[in-house]
Amino acid sequence: MATKTTITTTFHLALAMMLAIGWNMIADDDKPSGSNTTTNSAVQAAGKTAASDVPSTPKIVLAAEINDLDAVKSLLSSGADFNAKDPEYQETALIRAAANGHQEMIALLLDNGADINAQDAFGNTPIMHALFHAREKVVKQLLDKNTDLTKRNNTGATVLLEAAYRGNAPICDMLIASGADINAVDKSGKSALLRAENRQVI
Repeated sequence: MATKTTITTTFHLALAMMLAIGWNMIADDDKPSGSNTTTNSAVQAAGKTAASDVPSTPKIVLAAEINDLDAVKSLLSSGADFNAKDPEYQETALIRAAANGHQEMIALLLDNGADINAQDAFGNTPIMHALFHAREKVVKQLLDKNTDLTKRNNTGATVLLEAAYRGNAPICDMLIASGADINAVDKSGKSALLRAENRQVI
């Protein structure tokens, strides 16, 4: 009978091979970029508002997005809700900080009790947003804080399933090493291996 270690290693090698092949087949403009992922409000940091953000977006969400540590500290000291969400996409301050790679902001929010597993309107968590923008350091930071790897978004995908689909081998490695379920499937019944395989032909 195969041991759990053998099964995991076999899975890991198969996934790594698929991702290595698939990654080279993805068009450059379709690959995650770590250098051009700032959102509208970050671009307009001077005004600390964004045209796409409705007026009722919590200040702490906007401040976290542009990495304004002083503003967030002030808001927290005045009793702001660090788990408040923007009304359109239901993103928290932590989600936006994770998406933009603001590690010091993430640490500040987590130290003050921000929900590390908060989900947006699509069911995506902070670690999923870090994945979407290929923020490997943020993924590790959230893993070190024991983020829940079993959380699923609206498609039924875990963060490992999303990482496999996006062809991000380094993050897949980290997730598997942290105990992500390699046998999980999404709502369509696709496993990480199948999602990685599908990604190759896109």
